[in-house]
Amino acid sequence: MKQAVLKQQGVLAIADVQEDLTLQADEVLVEVKVVTICGSDLSYFQAETLPHDLQYPLVLGHEMAGIVKETGTAVSSVQKGDRVAVEPQSYCGHCEACQRGDYNFCESLQFMASKGISGALKQYVKWPQSSIYKLEDSMSFEEGALLEPLSVAYSAIEKLDFHKESRLVILGAGSIGLLMGVLMQELYPEVSVHLVDVYESKRDIGERLHMKKNQFLIGTAYELESMKPFTHIIDTTGNSEVVKQFLQHSIPQAVLLELGVSDRPLEISFKDIVYQGLRIIGSYRYTNTYPGLLKLFREQHLQVRDIITGRYPFEAVQTAFEQAMDGRHHSKIAIYL
Repeated sequence: MKQAVLKQQGVLAIADVQEDLTLQADEVLVEVKVVTICGSDLSYFQAETLPHDLQYPLVLGHEMAGIVKETGTAVSSVQKGDRVAVEPQSYCGHCEACQRGDYNFCESLQFMASKGISGALKQYVKWPQSSIYKLEDSMSFEEGALLEPLSVAYSAIEKLDFHKESRLVILGAGSIGLLMGVLMQELYPEVSVHLVDVYESKRDIGERLHMKKNQFLIGTAYELESMKPFTHIIDTTGNSEVVKQFLQHSIPQAVLLELGVSDRPLEISFKDIVYQGLRIIGSYRYTNTYPGLLKLFREQHLQVRDIITGRYPFEAVQTAFEQAMDGRHHSKIAIYL
């Protein structure tokens, strides 16, 4: 079958690759229709050296939706022809982490396009039925693929407690930050939400997603003195200097939720943590988010498609990735198979 293969740094090619598509009893074969590009895909695409657990040739992609082509003998949740989203995590269900419901920390977790597991940029994916979800009739394949980054945003928001006096600032208006903004409007419309980014174009994308211009703080120097201190900070950037700046404009007992992945340290003294009562939370991937998000699409008609700023056919996958590297003008790129 055809796959988009990362052959070396910055070079993708369509190749015909033989792959065993024989299904285990609990597996589903999905014909891939749409894959959206994640920041982690771009990291691998441009990396001078891959992480130690990956090697070329590599199939990228984990945000996907498609059509059920075939099912294993024990599959009952979906059937041939169903339109589905695929959660890219596969877990054992038996280890300590799985038993307490934290399968994102499963001892034998498999995640598409990581640790030797093939990604979604190919014609067919076989995956356990426990991670396959039937789309609502009203949903597009694009929206099905966007359930994955929405899950990252949704899981982070679920870790926080908000009330009508809460004031949230989201650092970074990339796709995760913007999707958080959309979800906050749906889940907590009474909460004050601001998004911070260096690019004015992010405000334009936010407006298409029904956010207001004045919700965006754009640039590198921010006029915070006239604003009430924030109660919650969500960082998607991993930029310690920006985080420190906004921590200085937060209330005592503020909450910092960290999503940004960086090797750089965040230098906060123990004294500041104690004297300010600062609470710091890490959020890694997600668990059991797809059902709740599908309910939001069904009942509240969640509007997220306008986050997609470019659409390309499978044959143009190289161009799609090159365009996705332009973070100034693009938020999310979709590839159609």
